[in-house]
Amino acid sequence: DPENLAYMIYTSGSTGKPKGTLLTQRGLTNYLNWTFWAYPLEEGYGSLVHSTIAFDATVTAVFTPLLTAKAITLLPDDSDLEALSKILLNRENFNIVKITPAHLDMLSQQIPPEQAAGLVDAFIIGGENLTAEQVRFWQENAPQTKLFNEYGPTETVVGCVVYEASGWRGEGSVPIGQAIPNTQVYILNDYLEPVPAGAKGELYIGGEGVARGYNKRPDLTAERFIPDPFSKKEGARLYRTGDLVKYLPDGNMEFIDRVDSQVKIRGYRIELGEIEAALSAHDQLGDVVVMAREDKANDRRLTAYFLSNSDNPPTSSQLREYLKTQLPDYMIPAIFIHLEEFPLTANGKVDRQALPKPDFSRPELEGEFVGPRSNEEQRLAEIWKDILNVERVGIYDNFFELGGHSLIATQLISRIREAFEVELELRALFESPTIIGLIQQIEKARLSTILPAAPPLEKAPRNGAIPVSFAQQRLWFLDQLSPDNAFYNLPSAMRLIGELDIEALKKTIREIAKRHEILQTTFAYMDGQPVQVIDPDFNAEIEITDLTPLAPEAIESTALKIATEEAQESFDLELGPLFRVKLLKIGQNEHIILYTMHHIISDGWSINVLMREVAVLYDSFSKNLPSPLPELPVQYADFAIWQRKWLRDEILEKQIN
Repeated sequence: DPENLAYMIYTSGSTGKPKGTLLTQRGLTNYLNWTFWAYPLEEGYGSLVHSTIAFDATVTAVFTPLLTAKAITLLPDDSDLEALSKILLNRENFNIVKITPAHLDMLSQQIPPEQAAGLVDAFIIGGENLTAEQVRFWQENAPQTKLFNEYGPTETVVGCVVYEASGWRGEGSVPIGQAIPNTQVYILNDYLEPVPAGAKGELYIGGEGVARGYNKRPDLTAERFIPDPFSKKEGARLYRTGDLVKYLPDGNMEFIDRVDSQVKIRGYRIELGEIEAALSAHDQLGDVVVMAREDKANDRRLTAYFLSNSDNPPTSSQLREYLKTQLPDYMIPAIFIHLEEFPLTANGKVDRQALPKPDFSRPELEGEFVGPRSNEEQRLAEIWKDILNVERVGIYDNFFELGGHSLIATQLISRIREAFEVELELRALFESPTIIGLIQQIEKARLSTILPAAPPLEKAPRNGAIPVSFAQQRLWFLDQLSPDNAFYNLPSAMRLIGELDIEALKKTIREIAKRHEILQTTFAYMDGQPVQVIDPDFNAEIEITDLTPLAPEAIESTALKIATEEAQESFDLELGPLFRVKLLKIGQNEHIILYTMHHIISDGWSINVLMREVAVLYDSFSKNLPSPLPELPVQYADFAIWQRKWLRDEILEKQIN
């Protein structure tokens, strides 16, 4: 039976718990039949196997040569790249060597250029994204050596899409090519609809190579292996790769990034692969890895690691200036770290977990450190250290090179207002992003008598109508213009593993709503203006849905459907409530909690506050302890009242100007 199991191999993908992937005899036979004809095996010494047998790349390197009665040469497991280069140089003309891009790049540094030709008939490259920089050495010094960029997840038998890069002369990522025979590929959007050429979408793979699924993991199998909507064959399935790709004009595909590498920082959705591609195009850079690191709580920053092909690698400032011509400011990494080489896993992939943490004592800055010399410089430096989470700040250090961004800049201006009692415009920081420059701006502001400093933010009486803030007024207006839409919903989901105390969770949510007036708030129309209406009797409840009676393979998909519907259900700003909580039970000790709020009462930073306080309160209530959180000194309504009293007349006119 061709559907019989050929082998099981464990994979963790890019992240996660290892899972046993069940590959069929039909899938293996289809792949090997293709490699038999696709790769050069006529003359030569067969293949050189340098990776562990537990790596699926060895399916190509072992079985393909044996099918043509060629030898395979096995290097010991503890062999390094130097051993690989030595055996290539000592025994020329191997037919094929299966290798990762990182290993190919390192091998290029071991082999003398004048000896590169004739060593290997073909490098079959897979496992990670392949770049122009990594193939250039072989294109220039061994033009007869074929370079095959072979793409394929473990779940679809090693390789199912291929591109011969020998004659390719582009920049950035090498295309991954087109599907091998008996394989179907689709680039689809979130609704499983094909995207047009040039548009990004997730790659789905169908055909003979698709695995049965994961051993004893029906939930994960149902999530990743879905019914094929494009096939008439009964039982046909697609494997969801999690890779973002697009079609090029010539019909080949290009890998862009992992779907799960899309991150959200300061409200912006960012694809790390776009930043990596922009940096890789720099003529002095080799390989690049960009990560969103959170080495300090609630301080998520883009960090770029790079290799350089120059004796004088570009500085952080130079790379930052270079990226400003290519990317918006929010996509420019806060920290750049130059490495001599990337740490690799046993299979030759970049070990992201082993990349070094940034040095927060003072990130890589050019120029000598000069400490504060006066009390005012010291006071401003302390503010910088606090909001930037760095250990020391020099008076000539650039705010943005220390990891600052526009939202932190707003915080800084607010802190300066409080500490120095001056009204400083935000653009002052962009014009003078150093301690010494800002001190001069502060002195200039002190000499100006045009406007008074802002009054202190204090608790206001609740008598009479409570105005909305300017930000709330914008959102209220947009809701009046287009009611019953979910454009400004802020959905959030959290998976809870372990025994859950439902009563403690209910008490937690009620306490959160009681603690924050804004969660009790709706919006009315009074005397031609929107106003806030706070209901102190509002009692936040949790809607609980038990999905465990469903078939195991249906639970995750049903939970996703409910979460999607919840996120898309609109709010009525007048009737409320504008804060909803749902709890989905998906296992004996596994739940998903869904929070949904309208943007008029919340934002991205507020969600982080909510999550932290839920964790603290639940921990206390589950132990029958009282809330450890202190009463809030001010509420959002106090801010709205303060803002409306201050931003008016001449001050408002200047701000608008």
